[in-house]
Amino acid sequence: MERNELVLYADGANDHLDLALRPGRPLGWATLDTGGTLAGTLGELGAERLGRRYPVLFDDGDRQELTESLARRAHGSPYFDPALILLDAFAPAGLPVPGFVALVSSAQLSVLPPCRSPEGVVLGNARLIRTVRPADPAPGTLEYQGAEYLTEHAPGPRDGELLLRTTPSSPFADLTGNRHSYFCVLNPVHAPHFTTDYLYVRNPFLAADHPGLETAIPVRVVFDDRVPAARVVLDSTTLFAIGLPQGEPAVLGPCHGRAGRVRNTLFGHRHAVARVGRTAVIDIEKPVTRLPEEMLDLLGISQGDRVIVEAAAHRAGHIEIARTTLRALPWREQSPLLLARSRTGVPDHQLLVGDEDFPMISLDLNARTTLGIVPGSAVYVRPALSSLLGREFTSVSFVLIAAIFSAAALQSLALAVVSASIYLVLTVFIVGARLR
Repeated sequence: MERNELVLYADGANDHLDLALRPGRPLGWATLDTGGTLAGTLGELGAERLGRRYPVLFDDGDRQELTESLARRAHGSPYFDPALILLDAFAPAGLPVPGFVALVSSAQLSVLPPCRSPEGVVLGNARLIRTVRPADPAPGTLEYQGAEYLTEHAPGPRDGELLLRTTPSSPFADLTGNRHSYFCVLNPVHAPHFTTDYLYVRNPFLAADHPGLETAIPVRVVFDDRVPAARVVLDSTTLFAIGLPQGEPAVLGPCHGRAGRVRNTLFGHRHAVARVGRTAVIDIEKPVTRLPEEMLDLLGISQGDRVIVEAAAHRAGHIEIARTTLRALPWREQSPLLLARSRTGVPDHQLLVGDEDFPMISLDLNARTTLGIVPGSAVYVRPALSSLLGREFTSVSFVLIAAIFSAAALQSLALAVVSASIYLVLTVFIVGARLR
C-alpha cells in the first residue's frame, strides 16, 4: 500500500502532502500534514473542486508515471490544474485493491496514461465510488455519482427524516428559475412525506461534529420525475449555507410554517443568505441588524429600510419557520473583538467547502432567540415590503394628492377612486419589478 496524498505542482516543483481521511466524513474534510483541509487547499489554489473531479483507477506501478506526466503539463502551462489527488482503494469486502484511485480534473482526464477498467471500490473514508475511464461516453464526476458510505461509519437520519444524496441543480434550471437557493427538487415518490410548505435541509456530518451548532436551513420543494428517488437537487448556495460539499448526503425533514404565496407571486423571491454573528454593544436589545453594504445593494434597499430575517427554528420536538423584522443598518467597522466572539465555536466554512463564506450579519440575543438559532447559523434576508411600498407611495404621494383634489374639484368621486387605484397598481408594479 502507498498512501493518501495531495500532489501540488507549483514553482517548478512537485510537493507531496499526506492526507488523513476520516471514516464516514466527506473527502474534502481530509486533513493535510501541513494543516488545513483538502477542500480548503484546493480552493486556495484555484484548483478544480473535489466534487467536479473524476475517479480513475490505476495499477500501483503507474503512480510515478502519472505524477510526472501531469507535472510536465502543469509546469508548462499556468492554466493546467495544479493539483492531483491519489488515494488508496479497498474492495467492498475490506481487502486492499492492488492499485490506487486518482481524482483528476477534466483537463487532466484528457491526457492520462492508460488506466484500469472501471470497478466499484471503497476509499479510506468508507465512501463507495465507481471509477471511470476517459473513453467512457459520459464519465461521472464525484458530485454526480453522489457519496455513499458504508453504513456503520456515516451519521444517519433521525426519526421522521430522510437521508438523500445531493446532486447539482444545473440540469433543473427550468424548474428553479431565479429562485435557486430557496428551492430544492425531489422525486414525487417523496411527496406524501412532505405535506408542509417548507422542508428543512441539514448537514448530518457537521451536526455530529458540532452538536451545539444548528445546521438546518428551510427550503421550498418542487417535485419532478427526472430526479432519482435516492437524490435531492440542491444548488451550491444552499450547500454552502450548511457547510456540505456537493454530492454528499443531506438530511431532510418537514418544516412547519406557511409560505407567502401571494407575496411570492407578485414580488418574487429576492433574498440573500447570510451567516449569523453577534452584535456590537451599541446595538444590543434594539430591533436592528448590521449588513454589509454589498448585501444592501443585492437586496435593493437603503440603510434604514426594514428587512425580514428568516430561519429554521429548533423548537421542542420539531423545526418551524421563524421570522423577525428588523431595521437594516450598514456595517461601518467590525471590531476584531466582535468578529472573534462571532466565530468562537463556529467551523470555518472555507475549510468545509473550499469557497469563501457568506457575509456576516449581526443579530443580538433577542433576535437569535426569536429565530431559534445560534451564531454560525445560516439565515435568509429579504426586503420587507412595508419599507419598499412606503418609499414608492411617498414618491408619488404629491401627484396622487393633486389628482384626488383635482377630481374633487370636478366633483367626480369616480375619477378620484380611479386615480387612486391607478397609482396603487403602479406602485405595486414598480416594487415587483425592482424585486425580480
